[in-house]
Amino acid sequence: MIDLVRCAKCGGSMAAAGRDLVCNCGFSLKFINNIYVFGGEQVKKDSYAEHYTEDYYKCSCYDYTSYRLEKIVALARPNVGKRILDLGCGPGEIAIRCARQGAEVFGVDISLDALKLSAERAAQNDVALNLFEFDGRSLPFRDAIFDSIVLSDVIEHVEDQTLDCLFEECYRLLKPEGYVVIHTAPTLNIINITKILKKFSFNQVDLYSRLITPQYEHLHIRYHNAKSLSKLLKKNGLYPAIWGEFQYLQKLPRMIRKIGPLADQLWCLAFKKPLNLDGPGKRPYLRDVPSEIEMGKGDILYINYGLYGAEDGFRWTAKHASIFIMVQPNSSKLILELFSTQPKVEAKLSLGRHHISRFSLEKGIHKLSFPLKGIRPGVYEMRLVLDRVFVPKKEGINDDPRELGVAICKLRVQSTTPA
Repeated sequence: MIDLVRCAKCGGSMAAAGRDLVCNCGFSLKFINNIYVFGGEQVKKDSYAEHYTEDYYKCSCYDYTSYRLEKIVALARPNVGKRILDLGCGPGEIAIRCARQGAEVFGVDISLDALKLSAERAAQNDVALNLFEFDGRSLPFRDAIFDSIVLSDVIEHVEDQTLDCLFEECYRLLKPEGYVVIHTAPTLNIINITKILKKFSFNQVDLYSRLITPQYEHLHIRYHNAKSLSKLLKKNGLYPAIWGEFQYLQKLPRMIRKIGPLADQLWCLAFKKPLNLDGPGKRPYLRDVPSEIEMGKGDILYINYGLYGAEDGFRWTAKHASIFIMVQPNSSKLILELFSTQPKVEAKLSLGRHHISRFSLEKGIHKLSFPLKGIRPGVYEMRLVLDRVFVPKKEGINDDPRELGVAICKLRVQSTTPA
């Protein structure tokens, strides 16, 4: 641990005093209940830390939706050998999921209640987390030690000045090939549009109330759009790829969606090195997407969500799984190799907006072939939706306690004249 930390007050080295960490300037981090908490001569914490209580994290308003969590974890790439920082870790859901997949995970938060919940849940899930109390600005870690940093639903809770400090710290902490994963909702643009719709419909069209929860609206300090987020990231030397998605207002009329760059949430990957944004596809971070993928090999960002690495080369899907693949000119078939653990599974397969097939899987390995008609060349999101998920540990298949479904072994787009 000593090789990874530094003093959050003076930036100097820290020494071990038992499990505690101490600096000559008087600052210390005491190891209490598996959390490094402030001790000695302290830095000043942001005043809004007192709002983030155990009741807040346990209330029905807190977002534990699998869509958000799975996608953030997938983008963070928490493989064995990776070191990940969950900045503003809250009750630890993302940090625990990353640790389950073999990554070395550090979680920081200004809220001691959040850290206590993280520590309790980590113990319940039998995973190791390195948890640190945080002053809201200066992180107690040495330079260039993290492969990825997660800021999940954090940036709407801080003002621009604080966020500027956080992005400066992210740049300092990332390895040369590292990047930041950001999710924020709702977005500034969609809030403004829903306000206008509500006003001019005389309150008959109230989409605004679907985005804003009055119980904790006071905690949202600053909403962002792609422009404001990009400006702050670029100011601190990070190269952002930002895209919007609809999750809460999916039924918003298409006519309204076309009014400017609208989305009810923003996703972002911000890299320490420049991006090549000339490639195809709606996700500008996608680079060198292959037409043939053998799961478990390689570590690039064509995995979207619902998949994780396994030592045997498989990646298991959750109920919903998504992966990007390149469709080349003259492509004629989509070939998919799946492995099912159960005697009967119903599945639905799509490629971008194109429905490909509904099919059933019996227990065992299946090599399936689907014709591609009317699909232009480019990068597409392949989605696999299952009717249920399983826990193979109960069936004696393996010792993994996670919910597992159908394994994707290989995926290939075959051209009319294969090489």
